Amino acid sequence: MSEHNEDMNTLDEKNYSVSIADEVIAAYVMGAVVSTDGVYRLTGGMYDSFQKNVLQRENKYKGIKIDKGANGYEIDIYIIVEFGVRIPDISWNIQNQVKKQLEEVMDLKIAGIHIHVQGVYDGADIDDDTDDSVE
Repeated sequence: MSEHNEDMNTLDEKNYSVSIADEVIAAYVMGAVVSTDGVYRLTGGMYDSFQKNVLQRENKYKGIKIDKGANGYEIDIYIIVEFGVRIPDISWNIQNQVKKQLEEVMDLKIAGIHIHVQGVYDGADIDDDTDDSVE
C-alpha cells in the first residue's frame, strides 16, 4: 500500500497543477491594503476606466491590477491616502503586507508591487464616480 501512495504522490506532482484566479489574488491584495493604517480607499485608475468604458466590464476589485509575467506577478495598486500620513511609509507598509500575504498564503512569486497614490483625503468629498472607501 505504501508503494501505491508513493505512486499517487508522484502522479500528483507530474500531472496536476493549481491555478489561482486573478480575482482571488485581488481579494487578498484588497484585504492587505484596507488593513493598512492611512489608506482612505482604493480607487479606480486608468485601467479600471478602460475596463468599464471600452471592454464593458465592471472591475469588482477597483484599484487593483494584476499581471503575470515571466518573473512573477506585477501588481499595481491605486489608492487615496488620508491627510497627514507619510506616503513613503504607507507605500512601504502596503508593499510588505501584500507581498507577505501572496508569498506566504498563496506561494506566489512577486516581481513587483507598485503603489499609485491618486489623491489625499482631507475630510472633504472626493468627486469621482466610485464609492469604494475602505471605511
